[in-house]
Amino acid sequence: MIEAARHAVAQYDGWSEIAWVVDRQPQHWRVQAWRIVYPAERGRNRCAPYAVRVIELKDDGEVLAYRNHL
Repeated sequence: MIEAARHAVAQYDGWSEIAWVVDRQPQHWRVQAWRIVYPAERGRNRCAPYAVRVIELKDDGEVLAYRNHL
């Protein structure tokens, strides 16, 4: 799922450094992509709260939705 989400993020936003959160929903996969903007920091401080995307995927990796998290 991360590879399919990585492809979608590259296509829409072009981010290279990303932290991933993957969650199985009843009907699909939900992947959060957090852009890493401060690589020297640790934990959540590495990511920007304004740069989070949610990608919903079918089991085969097909993108159902791509949107801002907030």
